[in-house]
Amino acid sequence: MRGRALKVVADNGAKAIEPVPVEVIAPVVAEAPSAPPERISDQVKRLQAEARGLAHKHVLSLKTALEDLKALAEDISSGGDVYPAGVREIARRLVEDCEARAQAVASLAMRN
Repeated sequence: MRGRALKVVADNGAKAIEPVPVEVIAPVVAEAPSAPPERISDQVKRLQAEARGLAHKHVLSLKTALEDLKALAEDISSGGDVYPAGVREIARRLVEDCEARAQAVASLAMRN
């Protein structure tokens, strides 16, 4: 296998440049001043307000579920002979009951 021969290059007086050491400086990160710790009484109030908000949302979910059940019960109660007579009767009663219960839940939810 033949390789290429190296040629001799004339020295033109250039001096080799030596690397300069560089100091790496870590970036300075400004920290926000820490807030004073939350008082326990303030924390209790905040958590109670959060719990009330979640409970209200949960109650509204119950109202929506009752309305959905009412719609389903209406479909079954008016479905005719395809559905068993006992199921149609239960569905008919659920329609009345769900409507009244959904209104009661909505009314009670608005008070709080």
